[in-house]
Amino acid sequence: MERIAKFAAGLITNLEKRGEKPAYVVVERPKDTGSRANMRVSLGTIPDYSTGELEGVKLSGVRAGGPADLAGSRAGT
Repeated sequence: MERIAKFAAGLITNLEKRGEKPAYVVVERPKDTGSRANMRVSLGTIPDYSTGELEGVKLSGVRAGGPADLAGSRAGT
């Protein structure tokens, strides 16, 4: 970490001595992607937490039309 701090300090000092400032560039977001806040990812599974020690995850249900349903996963597996 000390080497990295010294490197960063040297870099900043060098840039100061040059008297140059980095150019500020405005980057526009693509209009078609929407906000990440609205993004949701789901397998469409409903885990069964009532079972004790178990290897893997037991499913108490699968949402119809979800990726797990389309892959053939079923409740109780």
